[in-house]
Amino acid sequence: MKIESVLHIGASHTNHCEDYLLVDESLKDILVCAVMDGCTMGKESYFASTLTGKLLHKILREKAYKDFYTLNKSAVSLEENAKYLLQHLFAEIKQIRNFLLLETHDLLTTLILALVDRNSQEALILVLGDGVVTVNGEVYIFDQENTPDYFAYHLSEDFETWYDGQTQKIYATQIHDLAIATDGIETFLSNHPSTPDPEIDPIEWLMTNPVQEKENLLSRFNMMENVWHLQPLDDVAIVRISQ
Repeated sequence: MKIESVLHIGASHTNHCEDYLLVDESLKDILVCAVMDGCTMGKESYFASTLTGKLLHKILREKAYKDFYTLNKSAVSLEENAKYLLQHLFAEIKQIRNFLLLETHDLLTTLILALVDRNSQEALILVLGDGVVTVNGEVYIFDQENTPDYFAYHLSEDFETWYDGQTQKIYATQIHDLAIATDGIETFLSNHPSTPDPEIDPIEWLMTNPVQEKENLLSRFNMMENVWHLQPLDDVAIVRISQ
């Protein structure tokens, strides 16, 4: 299984990249990936996306340690793992919010969470907010018209009720190519006024088009910028998993 990622600051941002990504292999047989996009209208939005990624990594490490020392190990579904991660993420963020006296707008970030079972080649992807997901060449665009339903809005709600209400989920089998990206993937523009836009679809080129043996995701991204003079206006985070 080949895992590649790109995190790139957009042309409209000068100080901080507000996106973040995570690739974690702590859990036995399950790969966990995530991309986060901090709300530009929030406060220090790079903080929210980075915090979410770091907390997910912490939760995964702790779960892996706990699972290792559990005597009666039973199979846990991708859905159960995803629910566990988000429930503990909510608890951790609420604790930090109270400790640091943070406001809701300090914590606004989207989250695309992907769990892949290495053995069964099954995957579960949850999209909290907006972004782009591709599964075996099929493209799913989640667009909430620049008003994402950030999960931080729901920290005070009953978690079970909130989780059961999530509809932006993708279940997939026989995974051979999966990618997740923040919505910055849709903001590529020419940075050469005199050069006409090439007929390149960034989603297809970076997320679904088969990568050749001597290529990788980063080289393709650099080709867009250095050869075709295409640059993302917004920050972009991409994780791609292929066989």
